[in-house]
Amino acid sequence: MNANKNIYQDKRYTDLKNNFQKGNFTKSQSLLNILLREYPGNSELLEIKDRLNLKTMHSRVSKEKETSLTSKQIMVWSGVVLAAALVIWGVFFGIQRYKQLVIDKTSEFEISEQLEQTNNLIESNLGKADVLIESGRYNDALVVLEEIESMVSEDPEYQGLLKRANDGIYLVSVYEDALSMGEQLDFESALEQLKVINNVNPDFRDVQILIAQYEREIELRNFLELADEAYETGDWDAALENYEKYLLDVENNEKLEEKQKLYNSYMNVINENLSEETMDIDVIEQSESLLSKARTLYLHNTIKYSFEDNRRIQELLVAKFVNLGEQKLVESPDNINAIRAAEYYYSKALQQQPNSQELIDKYVLINDFMTGYSYFIDGSWVEAEENFRQVYERDPGFAGGLAEVFLYETYTVMGKLYEEIEYYVSANNSYKSAEIIAKNDQNNELRIFEVSVNLARMQAKYGDHKAASLKFLDAFDDSGLYELSQYFGGELAVNLRIAYDSIYSYYYYTAYVYFIAAIEDPPEFIDQDFVWLEEDSSLAKLCLEYSSTFSYIFEFNDLNYSMLPIETGTGIIVPSLP
Repeated sequence: MNANKNIYQDKRYTDLKNNFQKGNFTKSQSLLNILLREYPGNSELLEIKDRLNLKTMHSRVSKEKETSLTSKQIMVWSGVVLAAALVIWGVFFGIQRYKQLVIDKTSEFEISEQLEQTNNLIESNLGKADVLIESGRYNDALVVLEEIESMVSEDPEYQGLLKRANDGIYLVSVYEDALSMGEQLDFESALEQLKVINNVNPDFRDVQILIAQYEREIELRNFLELADEAYETGDWDAALENYEKYLLDVENNEKLEEKQKLYNSYMNVINENLSEETMDIDVIEQSESLLSKARTLYLHNTIKYSFEDNRRIQELLVAKFVNLGEQKLVESPDNINAIRAAEYYYSKALQQQPNSQELIDKYVLINDFMTGYSYFIDGSWVEAEENFRQVYERDPGFAGGLAEVFLYETYTVMGKLYEEIEYYVSANNSYKSAEIIAKNDQNNELRIFEVSVNLARMQAKYGDHKAASLKFLDAFDDSGLYELSQYFGGELAVNLRIAYDSIYSYYYYTAYVYFIAAIEDPPEFIDQDFVWLEEDSSLAKLCLEYSSTFSYIFEFNDLNYSMLPIETGTGIIVPSLP
């Protein structure tokens, strides 16, 4: 009942009945095909279909009968004429027979020519209809097909073209409805119409582009609704997230109201982040990133912007980054990774206030240290010495004493390298520089002993064995190693006793020879601590903690400078004086 009720309200049903009553069967057939797709199984339509088929068949039979009757009449009259001619003009029988043969031949030629013309018309119209359908001119295609309907109504190719034309008309109607809905911003309804077309013919016009466009419009509208709702409730994180999505592809100076809200959301999130006591680097860097976005938004759009707010937030960011950097330097001053992190934080602070001399000085100090460290690891000793010296001169206790350790070790290794190539003056100068640093830390007796031994060796290179022997004497006395050797005994004790006796007897060369023998191997009674190199540690830090030196650590662990930095988790023996 519902189906019949709906069809009575459909204007196309009324048009179908009027065309059928007027005898316009071709137009009736087109309307019937469209209505049957929308009201399948409708009893009214099925009845009309049967009547239409009957009318079409009756028309075709009538035409065939008329054609047959006409032929019979011609034959009858021809017979009469022939009979009369035979009776009246019998004498001319041969001539009349010849004329009749000529007439028959002419009729056959005319019929053949008519058939050829009909076939050409059918073929031409079918081709035209196909081209018109492909170009989207469906109504014109129907007109062309109507011209040959009576000739090929049952032909499969004709039926296929007729269906395509009717389908096209239907799809055009749906397409135009979708466009109209889109213009009215009813994207959901428009999308439903487009999906109907997509199910029938996915390649119809630009339906795929429109589907993507309307889906994007719906998505953007949802983003805007979520953003506005979050903005009204003060959920600034959600507001900026959805405003960013909504404004992703918007040109400059468009949708300024939404851009103003996005800017306000940026500033509110930043204020919330920085007003807290948090030192979470992720939160602080998020605020830095949001401030950059807010500036960019202001620079490219006509929106309200507060320079005072911007300056205040810059100061908050600087304070946060400086606090993080100082925290690293205070809590882990002798940790290379911590110093590297401090360098990063100060660089962040400088990005906000690039003209701050205080920040520049602090950053340069940290940067010089890290640059010196990189040169030290690479074995570029001259460059390392220059950077560490600049740091040490400005802040001798920088990085918890690491600057002092690295500068001492740099001078020591430079002295040894100069000594190997017999640049004794340069070697002696390097050892003297190391001695100045060593004497500033009286707690590291092993460092003082090491540099005294190096300087004693340089005196011998100059040929002054007396000075060399006396330097050795001071080194063993000040370190307490002579007394310990005599207590423990052994070869070291013997060598040192001979060296000491030789000095007292003024045999300085002999004394020097036995001092050299005494330092060939480290004393057995020297303290040896075994430690695992942890992630936040380094050889320099171990030297500070245990009052040791790189050279002695290398000697006890069979290491050298080319192996730096030592991997985390390595077991290390750290020697020191008792």
